[in-house]
Amino acid sequence: MSAEPGAASQRRHMLWLAVIVVAAHALAFRTFGATFWVDSAVYAGLGECLFTPERLASFYDATGTMMYSHIGPGESVLWAFARLFPIKAQWPVIALLQHALAAGATIFAFGNLQRWLPGIWNLAGAALLSVHPFYQSLHNALLTESASGSLMLIGITLLFRLLYAARPSRRTWAALLAVIFVATQFRPYLGTLLGGAAVLALIWRNEAFRWHSRIALFAVCIGAGVAYPCYRWACIGRYFSPGRGTNSLVCAAWANPRPTPALLDKLSAMGWPGDPSLIFAEDFSYEKARDAGVIWQQQGVPFSEIVRRITAMTHAVVFDRPSGILTAFRCALASSGMPTIAFSGSGEEPAYTHLSLAAVRKHERTHYLWLSWLDKPSYLPDGYAFFASANASVGLPAARRELWAALEPHLSNKSVRRRDPLRLAKLPLDVWAVLGWFGIALCIVRLPILGLVLCIPIAGNFFVMGAYPVANGRYSNPFLSIWFLACAAACGLYLGRKNATIPVPRWLLRWRRKHAKKIVLGAGGLTLEGWYATDRETLDVLKREDFLSHWKPSSRATFLAEHVWEHITPADAAIAARNVFEFLRPGGRFRLAVPDGLHPAPAYIEYVRPGGTGAGADDHKILYTYRTMAESLEQAGFKVVLLEYWDERGEFHFSKWSKKDGFIWRSKRYDPRNQDGSLSYTSLIVDAIKPR
Repeated sequence: MSAEPGAASQRRHMLWLAVIVVAAHALAFRTFGATFWVDSAVYAGLGECLFTPERLASFYDATGTMMYSHIGPGESVLWAFARLFPIKAQWPVIALLQHALAAGATIFAFGNLQRWLPGIWNLAGAALLSVHPFYQSLHNALLTESASGSLMLIGITLLFRLLYAARPSRRTWAALLAVIFVATQFRPYLGTLLGGAAVLALIWRNEAFRWHSRIALFAVCIGAGVAYPCYRWACIGRYFSPGRGTNSLVCAAWANPRPTPALLDKLSAMGWPGDPSLIFAEDFSYEKARDAGVIWQQQGVPFSEIVRRITAMTHAVVFDRPSGILTAFRCALASSGMPTIAFSGSGEEPAYTHLSLAAVRKHERTHYLWLSWLDKPSYLPDGYAFFASANASVGLPAARRELWAALEPHLSNKSVRRRDPLRLAKLPLDVWAVLGWFGIALCIVRLPILGLVLCIPIAGNFFVMGAYPVANGRYSNPFLSIWFLACAAACGLYLGRKNATIPVPRWLLRWRRKHAKKIVLGAGGLTLEGWYATDRETLDVLKREDFLSHWKPSSRATFLAEHVWEHITPADAAIAARNVFEFLRPGGRFRLAVPDGLHPAPAYIEYVRPGGTGAGADDHKILYTYRTMAESLEQAGFKVVLLEYWDERGEFHFSKWSKKDGFIWRSKRYDPRNQDGSLSYTSLIVDAIKPR
């Protein structure tokens, strides 16, 4: 019967979660209207060409190959699907699909978290995420952030399910593999990072997965990466892997606006066609870098060699000076959600894109508000400049015009206030990133595998963005939901009640046991922070070979046994004491507590004597006194220090001891039965020290 209120509470939570999330997404759909960025034209252009080999070949001409080889087909497939509808319905189709996926991912993630770590913070986290303008605005845009972020959230949640389950479900594993495959089509490296988190889950739950699970993960990751390149090869006869192409050199030049003379000579030696100093001019653009690649193509250089050259040049530019390496690090921070922190500092010298640190910070803040659709009430002029004006140059002209025709009727001119009712955008993006990392850190401390699964995709994004330095907070949008999820999980771990625990793998238990310096013998389910708990199944104190299978002699710092020794015969206790003595290092401590045979209360003696009335007393073999205990331990070689005991005159003796050296619950200070000032329940407590 007690399970019913919990089940009812869970249903109410899920109902409120669904209502709040769906309502927030419906409001954002109407309030933000059609949103965009200039890159939307590229996805629209690929979408129009995707299923026609001739047009796909024209998209991947010299320009497309150099600049767009990194783009996956996911968002373009959405646009191709939307084009099946009348032009005025195309944007609503895309936005509704992305909102439905995002809302479903949020409900799925925070609903599952509620099962494991219940609390109101799960509802609060989902609600804040669902009204965040930076998160919501990109669901209305033809950009990869929305779908890839939603798929990332679903994948992380599926990993949680695999980790929490006593027996991982094949259906959950198959769903995760499908999510990895699809996510890779939207943003290739994010799918790879999610695959990396899956590898960690496989390692953690090694015993729960069979060999074919590893093969399936490997096959899906490889297949996801080569699926579109193979399709493209079948259509246009050329195979090339996803990559940033000539764009990476532009990003590197932005990160090092003041090259050394040695670098210019090095770039010339690498074959740069023209004056290498122009790479570092303020007007150097993606198009100019592409033109260099086109020249190489005309000279007969294969695309693979062009990629190799550009990669080598990119690394040379980044590692030219220490300041270039620092700026690459700043770029990685900015693209991982901390642009304000990344470009903190002062100085008038160019730091990035020929701007000072203060100017870059201002630019990043403006761009964040722009992408959050809060920079101005109407974005009509920007859309016209991106897609309809004579100067528009990104993407195919026909695709730009069709995209603008689909977007323009749905542009919103509602007040900025309605797009951000809680004024969340007043806080820099860094606030949410720092809170998210703080939540991840707390998770790692309390439940390491949970925190590691959360942080792997974000940490991977940091290294990717540092390798091809580009500072743009937009790339952190897919991780906004993970930050909120991490904070909710941390609240559940530290403030709430855990409904379940993640099984600890055997290999980790073996590693912990091997490296443990403080060991609890016969823990009986007791866990102490910083101590390794053993029971008879993992360490039989009577078997020297058990000790030897885990540790070398004279290698452990401390052993602790609370109310264990009375369960073995005096002869066996002598064997166990010798085993502990052998594996303690010189000066090491063995803290031992047993029922005290000289306690003056008859009720106590009746409770703890062999065959007595107390819990477990039917298995007691002996009732020790301070004299018999000291004698037994001294025969094993120990020097005995008495901490708590009763003597023959009925007097209680107490020497101050530290719980850091071994916590004894059934003691004068810590047993709640003694809190009224009486000594209703105490133990005979001794420290047995191995001489140096």
